[in-house]
This record gives sequence, C-alpha cells and structure tokens, in this order.
Amino acid sequence: MGLLEAHAALAGKRAIVVGGAYGIGRAITLALAGAGIDLAVCDNDAEGVKAIGPEVEALGRRILAVEADVRDAAALDAFFDRVEQEFDSADFLINVAGGVKSGPFTETSREQNASEIRLNYGYILDGVKRAVPLIRKGGRGGSIVSFTTIEAHRGAASYAVYAGAKAATTNFSRALAVELAAEGIRVNTIAPDTTPSRTSSAVRECDFGELTVIVRDR
Repeated sequence: MGLLEAHAALAGKRAIVVGGAYGIGRAITLALAGAGIDLAVCDNDAEGVKAIGPEVEALGRRILAVEADVRDAAALDAFFDRVEQEFDSADFLINVAGGVKSGPFTETSREQNASEIRLNYGYILDGVKRAVPLIRKGGRGGSIVSFTTIEAHRGAASYAVYAGAKAATTNFSRALAVELAAEGIRVNTIAPDTTPSRTSSAVRECDFGELTVIVRDR
C-alpha cells in the first residue's frame, strides 16, 4: 500500500493528541488532519490552542481544542470529559506532552520530582485509562503512541528523574501492548533525541577558534 492509499484509509477516523498544539505535537495534529482525521487536542500553550483550531478546520476536519496542563489531573479529566461528550469513539491516542528541567538530583525537591514524574509518566496513565474505552467503543482496534526520549534508554547526568519517568512510560507501553494486543489495539513509543521546543533552553554557541559548536540543553 502506498502513502496516499494509507492516508486514505485513515479518513474519517478520530485521534486524541495530548500536547498537540505546539512543536512536534502541532506537526502531528496537522499531519493527521491532512490525512482526513478528526481531532481532539489539549495543550498548555494558550496561543497554540487558539491557533490550531482554524488550521485544522482549514484542512476540512473537525477539532476540539482545549487549553489544559497535564500536570493538573482535574484539567486532564475535564478534557477527556469533553472528548466523551463530543466524540462517540476514538481510534488513536498520541501522548506528546512532556518536559524537563535539568540539574543535579540531590538538589531537586520532592515537589519538583513529583511534578516531573506527572509530566512525563503520570498523565499518560490517566489519559490511556480514559482513551481505551473510547477506542474499544469504535470496535475496530486502534493505536496508542507515547513520546519518550533517548534518555529512557541510557544514563544521562542531570536528567535522572526525567529519564526514570520516560523509562517507566516505555515499559508501561511494552506491558500494555501485550495486554491489549488481542483487541487489535497497538501500543508504541517514539524516543527522539533533543528537539527544538518551548521546554528546551536557549541555544548556546561555543566558539573554539574555527569550530563553532551549538549546544542545546533540554
């Protein structure tokens, strides 16, 4: 099956994109809309949420766009309540939201660690639990994709809690894939390296004579 045929097979399906109005999430949302998919999107970027609606509608697709911070469990629940009200089923869940503040582990606070775990793992548990019944209701299987990081697969100084949370997401997804396979629901992760985003710190240029190295911290 070619690319166009594959896209045609997606037309009329429904996707939930958590963190879908900014950066990688925005690109995913627009690509899905271009493939004929209706969307429910939440993001904590107010301007992104405001802009993504008209962009998707210009592609001829329906969208529910909600401002919500996944660290706020009540806000995430409210988003999924809206999804259940406005969409009778779903085919895909894409978890893009995440972030990190680097620093020595011994200098972090309990509250900071809890927030980072919630942002990179905890909300995924809540979102998947809400999305699976919607995917089951569609009766045609579906797909759950969560973005992790390359740091989930290697040691990284100053990213200990972030790496641990992302590794948890990875193994959670691996176990859930086995659990849901018989229902035709696929569960996968994508683990990129550094990407430009609001959660990345400013790019720094280090000049070493004739060689300029660009360093981007997460």
